[in-house]
Amino acid sequence: MNAEWTVAEVRSVAAEFAAIDDATIQAAANQAALLVSPAAFGERLNWAGSLMTAHLLALFPPAGVAVAATAPGPVVSRTVGSVSVTYAAPVTSGTVGLTLGETKYGRMFARLVTLSCSGGVVL
Repeated sequence: MNAEWTVAEVRSVAAEFAAIDDATIQAAANQAALLVSPAAFGERLNWAGSLMTAHLLALFPPAGVAVAATAPGPVVSRTVGSVSVTYAAPVTSGTVGLTLGETKYGRMFARLVTLSCSGGVVL
């Protein structure tokens, strides 16, 4: 399946992929197209697709490409001197939700799902 979003749109949400060639980004976009439903996202399809493409590239970067997109999620504990505080981690249900939480692009995609999809959506 060919993606409806462009390599330029992917780079607009993920500038750190500038060093990755167009063909590799397009291949990732085509894979992401299998995961992103046009019916679910409507006018947000290109944004959602670009985020999913960036998420896949961040999880599985091409050989020799360093990607800083797998930034950590929310802080769940903090220690200053001898004082420690621990917070409850955000709840993410299902394996897909856990995978989306591994990159900043996946987290934004998950947020977009909640804005775009009505009915029962489980991540």
